[in-house]
Amino acid sequence: MIRILFDEIGDSHLDIFLKVDAMPSFLQIADTYFLSDFLNKKLETKEEIVLGYLEYFEKQVKGLNDNQTFIAFDLSDQYVGGLIITKAKKGLIKVEYGCIEGITGWKVRQKSIVNLINKNRKDFRVDREWLLSKSAVIEGLTWSIEKIKKLPNVKPKRH
Repeated sequence: MIRILFDEIGDSHLDIFLKVDAMPSFLQIADTYFLSDFLNKKLETKEEIVLGYLEYFEKQVKGLNDNQTFIAFDLSDQYVGGLIITKAKKGLIKVEYGCIEGITGWKVRQKSIVNLINKNRKDFRVDREWLLSKSAVIEGLTWSIEKIKKLPNVKPKRH
């Protein structure tokens, strides 16, 4: 299971947490500072930014086909860190967490990140990897989304 948590009252540095509940367990802390620009959306509150990020993350996992994709998480001034996910057999996905130097968080956007990572794949350093159930990953993301939607600062979407 993968969950995304965030510090509701802190600033936009070291305020978002990627938690992988598998063996070995894993916690990565990052900034939300560049997330609004990365998503290319005008989002006003941190809750809206994290919710927008979770929707991007969930869309990437649900849309995974036979190829691999990259889900950015740590958008730093010096590097970009995130998850490379690849479809495996029997409803499983291979998840690798790592980073790549030379690509900076303030330059990348959601539409360009996958191509940048693919072009520089040989420079991507994998720190951890897991074989996870796709449904468990989606369940963890859904849990994270529902937790944020219950917060008082989150405005309901207008349809």
